[in-house]
Amino acid sequence: MDGVRWLGRRGWRPANTRTSTTACKKGLPPAPPCRNGLSDYVTAMNQSDGAGAHVDLTFSLIGAAHAIEDRIESSLSPLGLSLAKLNVLGILVDTGTPLTLGELAQKLACVRSNVTQLVDRLEADGLVKREADSADRRSIRAVVTDAGRERQVAGSQALARVQEDITHALARFDSAHIEKALNSIR
Repeated sequence: MDGVRWLGRRGWRPANTRTSTTACKKGLPPAPPCRNGLSDYVTAMNQSDGAGAHVDLTFSLIGAAHAIEDRIESSLSPLGLSLAKLNVLGILVDTGTPLTLGELAQKLACVRSNVTQLVDRLEADGLVKREADSADRRSIRAVVTDAGRERQVAGSQALARVQEDITHALARFDSAHIEKALNSIR
């Protein structure tokens, strides 16, 4: 494909597109330049014979996903949260009991070292505290604080507002068809 290069785990990108170091640090593919939340950086891929149409749709989906992620992160940022921090708080609140970092990692489907870093940040913010496991001296359990519960509620409300905005933006389309189409590629 002319004008496109493979960037390993970050996927296909137009040859003249720079990668975002912030996204790379998060382990995410770089966000494409967007206009109105839709990817417009694949115009070189649009060929008169329509051969680039499939690639254009793929990049549009990626661009839309990045735009949604940016909106979510922007809504959580004033609360001192990220989506990852909100997920940890949500699990701790929903579970209702302290969890070991290994249990948290399993529920989040990620490696324990990532959970350790998240809990470090949440602890520094006063949203989570660590306490020794009375049944196993080697284990440490994460406990959500009252401030963490409050922040989780505020974060969930901010997330719900973004979800409502997106649902409203897509209201003129048949949501059942959109959901079915997106689920078919998972």
